Amino acid sequence: MEGAKEILTTNPLKYDKLLFKDSIRILRLEAAPIDDAELYASFVKVKLSEAPSYEAISYTWGAAVFSETLHFHSSHVKITESLASALRNFRHKDRERIIGQTPSASTRRTMWRKELKSQ
Repeated sequence: MEGAKEILTTNPLKYDKLLFKDSIRILRLEAAPIDDAELYASFVKVKLSEAPSYEAISYTWGAAVFSETLHFHSSHVKITESLASALRNFRHKDRERIIGQTPSASTRRTMWRKELKSQ
């Protein structure tokens, strides 16, 4: 939990509250033709009852050193090298990729559960 508190205080990513009980945020990861290109993304709110299309990912946490950057249109957050590497590996070269965390995966260490924890 220490790392999650640190990321929230050093990376003030702001987004709207979820309005519905079955709402989640999914990450729209922008395409990049070059593997080591900067990471750009945005959050999209969706209702699970509307069966949104997205992929759930998981990765190895690695050290809690926030040395990489995930860029949003109006902000950015520092993320671990492990998460950055996972996002670069999952990112498509020619189209965006929609990534989320399903409620059934909440006990697993999936993408931004710790690093981009909801405020």
